[in-house]
Amino acid sequence: MSQGIAAYRARQYTEAVAKLAQYRQENPSSAEACRYHALALSSLEQKQEALKEVEGGLAGHPQDIPLILLQGRLLAELERPLEAIAAFSRALELDPKQGEAWKERGILRAKVGLPGEAVQDLDQAAQLSPEDPEIFDQRGLVKVSQGRYKAAEQDFGTAIQLRPDLPKPFFHRGNLYFYHLQEKEKALADYREACRLGHSPSCLQLTKLGEEGEAAPEAGPRVESQKEVQLFGEGLVEEQAPPSQGSVIVRLPPSGQANPGTRVQVAPSGKKATRQSQHTLTLENTLYPLLQGIPFPLIVLTFLFFLCLTEGAMLAFSDTERRHQRRLRKRLKYLEELKRRPPAESLLKADNLSGIPWLRQTLKKIQRLEQLQLLLIQADLNWPLGVVLLLMFFSGALGLSLGFFKYGPLGALAGMGLGVLLPYRLLLFKKKLRTRAFEKQLPEALDLLARGLKAGHAFPTGLQMVAEEMPNPIGIEFFKTFKEYNHGMDLNSAMIHMCQRVELRELRFFATAVMIQRETGGNLTEILEKISSLIRERFKLRNQIKALSAEGRLSGWILVLMPPAIFLIMVKINPDYALLLVQHSLGQMMALIAIFFQILGMLAVRKIVNIKV
Repeated sequence: MSQGIAAYRARQYTEAVAKLAQYRQENPSSAEACRYHALALSSLEQKQEALKEVEGGLAGHPQDIPLILLQGRLLAELERPLEAIAAFSRALELDPKQGEAWKERGILRAKVGLPGEAVQDLDQAAQLSPEDPEIFDQRGLVKVSQGRYKAAEQDFGTAIQLRPDLPKPFFHRGNLYFYHLQEKEKALADYREACRLGHSPSCLQLTKLGEEGEAAPEAGPRVESQKEVQLFGEGLVEEQAPPSQGSVIVRLPPSGQANPGTRVQVAPSGKKATRQSQHTLTLENTLYPLLQGIPFPLIVLTFLFFLCLTEGAMLAFSDTERRHQRRLRKRLKYLEELKRRPPAESLLKADNLSGIPWLRQTLKKIQRLEQLQLLLIQADLNWPLGVVLLLMFFSGALGLSLGFFKYGPLGALAGMGLGVLLPYRLLLFKKKLRTRAFEKQLPEALDLLARGLKAGHAFPTGLQMVAEEMPNPIGIEFFKTFKEYNHGMDLNSAMIHMCQRVELRELRFFATAVMIQRETGGNLTEILEKISSLIRERFKLRNQIKALSAEGRLSGWILVLMPPAIFLIMVKINPDYALLLVQHSLGQMMALIAIFFQILGMLAVRKIVNIKV
């Protein structure tokens, strides 16, 4: 094993692989031999074989931290960041003082779009390894993506103080100055220093700005290829046309890295470059780069497709004739369902539980599901109950998965509860909207029915007139009631069914008045007119109360929306100060207490201004 390790340290990787593989066959339980064997394989660009070797070593030594760290690095090199993060997390569970693991996991979390967690990991790494400049450099990059520019500037400065011979911190700080802080002089100074240290992208940036850059020492042939350099997501592409006299040119090798052959030709002093980098938010540097490489006919077709889709949706929702046809189709569909139902004398009760026989029998045994089925009827949703239960199951499973992935077991329980309740709350909301629309139409429907009775029509004929003249939802409900009576059902039962489909107190007054009049007699026309007048007076009183309580409701909305609005403004003005409420444990506790009292205040204001009539 010592010969294999010596060969690896001497960079004789092929010989190291052969010797360590032979030693591994004789001593398969050696974790150190496994680690060096994997390192040698990785140096020969055999990443998959190296990963298999590490996994084999971990099978015998599951708590060997160097092997776990090596596994994480190999997974990161193989573009498997989530598995690499899990490996580094396992190493930190075994030993929380592994600064390298904190750093690697923070870098990977930043790559997968978790900047908050990445900063926390890099903070831990900085505490454990305060002399590592890469930690501060990477943390500065993450803070730039968060918009915390001053904190990022401090991190880049710390990295430069630790290792002033590294060009990348200078380059990153120059980008920060130029693109975000709008301090061009400081940016040029950092670009010059990074270019002096042999960093080709910095030299290229200097040429784009038309400033002087220092070339790396000459040694080796010049390479005539020109490359694109990415700067915080913004590309600077060298012109391919032959340069004019006095223009600025940078020659980079094919790999995009600086070599001794890199040269920079500087424009004469007092002259500006023919093309400067655009760092303002314009169409040229925001929308146009996204469309590069896409055929122009495809862009036009996509635009026309969405234009026609939007126009069609607007016509579908605004066409009154289409709404009338939809209402007629709904009534015809209801008539077809009545024809398929058993006769009125039958004792069988039609249901809409499920189309699957065994599932229908199972749902019939659960009595609590009758309330959910009634809610579907009241919301005017013609879905089978089995479909709604399946939707609630999938919604709960989605909430369970997201909650467990983000917050663990407690988050899983909360996510499952929210996922199951979401479809139920949507049904309640749809029922509320439908009931409110029915209530607004009821006075006019009662007046129409009373006028029909005055003209000499029978009460069922008046129901038919309301069904034909009034829009939905009151039209379809009176239509159902009329058809049920017309098919042989008792009028009292038909009225009770309508009250079950629409849970409204005024409708119950109407149904009770009709049933009492049929038993005892009386002037039904006068009763209907009085009920209609009573409903209109209630609407008038309700609107007066809304007008009087408008100030209180507006104050409640202002008090609810002011704290988050002020927090967002503070994040924009001074992110380091405002984000303490999110990143610091004491700030998180204060924020949770504030949210709790905010909810209490919102409920109290709602209770005060919500006056029932």
